[in-house]
Amino acid sequence: MQLNDSGQAKLGIIVSKRDFPLASRRNQIKRIAREAFRCHPIKSQAVDVVLMARRRGIPRRADIEVLLSRVESACETF
Repeated sequence: MQLNDSGQAKLGIIVSKRDFPLASRRNQIKRIAREAFRCHPIKSQAVDVVLMARRRGIPRRADIEVLLSRVESACETF
């Protein structure tokens, strides 16, 4: 997480080929992350968010929304 000057939130998604060898799985994770980010109110804050997927399976949208909520609460302390 990093504050930015653009006035809107940006999302970066990292899904490595080593952790998820199938392209369909990598794309599915990215789609889930983008949709959770699109629907979350964190978009109104000027923050850059980078999500990195690990081998623990495909995250659910609810999991990503919880992460974004934690980031949002961390932004309030800045």
